[in-house]
Amino acid sequence: METEAAVKHVRISELDQAIERVVHDVIGAAIEVHSELGPGLLEGIYEDALEIELSLRGLKVERQVFMPVVYKGRRVRDQRMDMLVERCLIVENKCAKAVSDGEKQQLRSYLRAAGLPLGLIFNFREAMLRDGLYRIYNERAVHFRLPNQSPPSSSSGSASSSSR
Repeated sequence: METEAAVKHVRISELDQAIERVVHDVIGAAIEVHSELGPGLLEGIYEDALEIELSLRGLKVERQVFMPVVYKGRRVRDQRMDMLVERCLIVENKCAKAVSDGEKQQLRSYLRAAGLPLGLIFNFREAMLRDGLYRIYNERAVHFRLPNQSPPSSSSGSASSSSR
């Protein structure tokens, strides 16, 4: 099992470029929402506005998506994610003094359950949204590709060594 430190060393180049385009578009949309509305409103207002902005950008958004929790092959109960964008990126929206480690771990558990490589947390309470942006990686799915995408060409060498 990889350590937290190893997860922080994931290079963007290791993620599928199509996913990175989605991430880029989602971050741009969140910045637009934050610029228009400013900090400090209710979390649900930002989620509504972000859904509108993502839809205007042509992205498929699902809200309040239920994610089953399975224990030893049996469904225990469901968790609910704020947003799933293009079926490849989980987005959690917050409006709080700070994003806790528990909230980051919760997103990581969503990613693992869904088999997705990356999720974003936006804390819209920050004066500058970049200060409230968190990228959470699922080290078990870094090489995830969008469905119907061909694997990357083998022109880049083996990515086994990763102490960078």
